Amino acid sequence: MERDQRDWDYLADVKGGAAEGTDSALFLIKQARKMNNVQRCAGVSMIKHPVLSEHCFHTGIMFMMLAPQCGVAYTLKDLEFVFLHDILETVTGDLLYPAKHCGNNNDLMDEIEGNVIEKMCPLLAPYADNALKGDALLLWRDCDMLEFLATCIEDAKLGNTGLQKELALSTAMLSATKFDAVKKAMYGLRN
Repeated sequence: MERDQRDWDYLADVKGGAAEGTDSALFLIKQARKMNNVQRCAGVSMIKHPVLSEHCFHTGIMFMMLAPQCGVAYTLKDLEFVFLHDILETVTGDLLYPAKHCGNNNDLMDEIEGNVIEKMCPLLAPYADNALKGDALLLWRDCDMLEFLATCIEDAKLGNTGLQKELALSTAMLSATKFDAVKKAMYGLRN
């Protein structure tokens, strides 16, 4: 199958930007803008089709609002990660939801991200899922799932009746959190 010329140019741009040492701030700005064009929730039938930039923005807001309530200290670098945590998906696209959430696929995700960083785009290394540590990592993962739950709830309110599995899975995952403020937010979104 032949690639569309726009795809080919895009891949050359990503590889060239990483290989030739172009201005990293400009490169990251361009990649962040591309987050407006990558659909989230691949493999899930949605009425409203969220994009990565929306998801990362709302995850970042949740993280900032819940961190003080959870006693989680974070740095500006941590916050940058949270707001750009899916920027690697501007290169890979969003992985299918069932592949992400059937069992523990963190190793698979780490391998995919590692390959993209190593072979195509080393400038995106600070945004690999293993970049955060400690409670900031745990809270980010909770906020990432909380934002997905909010997206599913909003889509269900628009009439989507096919999200029972996604709602149940995200609720079960969030119920296991160590942060009471996250549980409170989850129950608030559900009601």
